Amino acid sequence: MLSAEIAAFIVTGLTTAAGTALVRRRALARGRLDVPNARSSHSVPTPRGGGLAIVAVVLTATIIAAALAVLPAGSCAALVIGGGMVAFVGYCDDLKGLPILPRLSVHVAAAAIAVATLADAGSVFPGLPATVAIAVLMLAVLWSINLFNFMDGIDGLAASQATFVFLSSAVLIALSPRVDTPFLSLLAVTSGACAGFLCWNWPPARIFMGDVGSGFLGFWVAAVALALDRTGVLSVWTTTILMSVFIADATVTLLRRVARRERWHEPHRSHAYQALARRWHGHRGVTVLLWAIDVAFVLPMAAWSAHERGRAPLLAALTLAALAVLVWIAGAGKPRDRAIAS
Repeated sequence: MLSAEIAAFIVTGLTTAAGTALVRRRALARGRLDVPNARSSHSVPTPRGGGLAIVAVVLTATIIAAALAVLPAGSCAALVIGGGMVAFVGYCDDLKGLPILPRLSVHVAAAAIAVATLADAGSVFPGLPATVAIAVLMLAVLWSINLFNFMDGIDGLAASQATFVFLSSAVLIALSPRVDTPFLSLLAVTSGACAGFLCWNWPPARIFMGDVGSGFLGFWVAAVALALDRTGVLSVWTTTILMSVFIADATVTLLRRVARRERWHEPHRSHAYQALARRWHGHRGVTVLLWAIDVAFVLPMAAWSAHERGRAPLLAALTLAALAVLVWIAGAGKPRDRAIAS
């Protein structure tokens, strides 16, 4: 990464860490705690809503970048409006809970903004009719928004994955011939913000991200990936590979729960990472395992796909297939009693 991007990473990391400390102090003072219940993976009441610090820092930095013409104003507007909408509805849900319909409506609107403004559906799915390609991308953004919410169930996991995805994307771009992309600074800022929050969320977590942070990061990953793909800097399939651990666990879990005719949209504890956390009696080992898989397997596959873009869809499919087998073995989607016993 270039020196300016490294500085941006450090500054936003420190700013987000300080902002998270402030959010945590206010949450404790107002009693905004996540109290453990039968579906929780933690045992101690913990402040929630810490993702607000990530949202504030990233959106502020994006607005400043647009004002200084560092980033295209149209792209920044789509990111800020869409990300702000998802973060706002997530914040409201953290405070008092919201029915699924208003949350879904906002997510659909944000996805529409991202796809209409940031995507080139024809380049992502060249063999599909335009309307079908747009619909698939809309569903992909919606899935990404909810993906982080599904996977934000143990200490440090979602923040680690977000840090890895944005930082790895920045490194892959910095090492490529297209290092002049304006989005490199945005990746540095976002990865720095996630790393700053992770200082407080690393096991044992002192504050949780909440829906305000998880939904925002899910949208941001998808929206930035579309923008990078449209500019030809980084294929959306490379971002898919970087996200493959989360995609595999959430997808296998969802499909197995649907097959059993369970209420798939209700909270549960049947993801592979949750089964491992119970089996290993803690969160730290699972979060460390995520980093190990991401660095040792996912990142090399992503680098390969970035080097040979023509093979990126195939490499994404192979990566997801391999990880789907691993999370299946780990217990993704099994009923809780069977997952513990295995």
